[in-house]
Amino acid sequence: MPKDRLKHLAKLADDRWREYEHKTQAEWRFSFGIWAVLLGATATLLNLPDSSDSLRPTLLVPLSLVLAGLALVGHWALLWWINARLAILRKEMKDILNRRRALLDLPTEPPGNDAGTDDKKYEDTYGRSSIFMQLFISVLAAALVIATAILLSLVEPEASDAIYGSAGNSAIETAPAEG
Repeated sequence: MPKDRLKHLAKLADDRWREYEHKTQAEWRFSFGIWAVLLGATATLLNLPDSSDSLRPTLLVPLSLVLAGLALVGHWALLWWINARLAILRKEMKDILNRRRALLDLPTEPPGNDAGTDDKKYEDTYGRSSIFMQLFISVLAAALVIATAILLSLVEPEASDAIYGSAGNSAIETAPAEG
């Protein structure tokens, strides 16, 4: 009978571990997607054609603020939601491990783990460190989008023509022909 229960608990632990891995991978994939969108928006801003110069002061900064805000709020909400599910899975896996240990007449707490350890504090720290790192990277990418929009809105069209060349007045086209 204990052997069947051990197999059942092993299968249950394996199912929980697979679900945990799947949610963790989804969390990071979503984060990479958010970062790609923010960096893509920055690249798009840097490659705007000259004809959009009249839109720069009025639309670029508000649009970049909206994009960055939506990305950060959406990212934060999804990360907290996923990590709440991951905390539940971590607790279930720990409970399964303790039940397996009890069936094998082993102590439910591994050696070296004090009974007074605050499991809730550990769970919060373990889950939140990943969230904070991912949000920090998102904040940096969002700041890059906003800073790029602000800088482009401050640059006069004549200055950008001098730096990058104008589509119709490039130095190559206006150079006198030799001969």
